[in-house]
Amino acid sequence: MRLDYFDCISPLPLYLHNVGSIISPKLIDIAKISYYVYAQYVSHLRMTPEDYCDVYLKSEQVNFEQLFQTTKFDLVLTDDRFRQIITSALNFFFVETFQFYPEYKAFISTSNNNGELVATGIINRDNYAGIIDIILQRVHITPDENEIDDIKKAKNKRGIKIYKRMMEVRKKFQKNKGSNPNLTLPNIIASVAAKSESQNWSNIWDITIFQLFDVFERLQVIDSYGIISAQVAAWGDKENKFKFGLWTNNIYDDGKNTE
Repeated sequence: MRLDYFDCISPLPLYLHNVGSIISPKLIDIAKISYYVYAQYVSHLRMTPEDYCDVYLKSEQVNFEQLFQTTKFDLVLTDDRFRQIITSALNFFFVETFQFYPEYKAFISTSNNNGELVATGIINRDNYAGIIDIILQRVHITPDENEIDDIKKAKNKRGIKIYKRMMEVRKKFQKNKGSNPNLTLPNIIASVAAKSESQNWSNIWDITIFQLFDVFERLQVIDSYGIISAQVAAWGDKENKFKFGLWTNNIYDDGKNTE
């Protein structure tokens, strides 16, 4: 499910029926647990079965046909180390507290009702991938349009071949993107604090992760608009291409995603 722009920029928890309320973490929330822990949470929530093999099974020969049968939720069921990190991540991103119950193969939140524990929310195989996707959207991470959430969706040999090639390209892209020091979260925080007319070191910690990236992207749009408008003021616009108010364009939703 694609969240609308309002749900992404909202600082309030987003309630999901029979699951719980997903928070939109503020920068101060990240500072409290450390950027390293936050990055570990996000990387594990994003982790595909192939990513898992690269991280946890580096020295082992991976059977691709077996990997083909593995889903993201299978990783939760089969590896206690992975499951513990996911549990901590869920409890960071949710208002409710979840615990994994092996007998139900699910994360369940409970409340005390007259001395009896009552389930209030459940995350299992049926809704896990969708919930993770919503969590990531709230921190400004949208899945690649070509990403296959579970490799099982590639239903034949040709699909597997395409998936392999796509993963190689994606890894190369992520490696190059990850090595850019200008796009690290600490640098974006510092850049926005220095450039923004309203955000500074005193108040920037009170905005959410999504709001930070939104301001960062809009500052770049405003920069470009300022340069272009200055050029038009000095040299004119003979081809009539300049559009006033371009800086107000919606940078998140192009109108195609209205689920």
